[in-house]
Amino acid sequence: MPVDSVISKSGYKFTLPSCLDSTACLKAYAGRENVVLVFYRGFW
Repeated sequence: MPVDSVISKSGYKFTLPSCLDSTACLKAYAGRENVVLVFYRGFW
């Protein structure tokens, strides 16, 4: 089954809480590394 995906040179600017008691900012990875965002729908 094909998966719809979006590949872009730039993403939205946002900061999220990390599971390591810090924050993760998408801008910090700009130009250095590829980033894959995965969102789970559900509870842990």
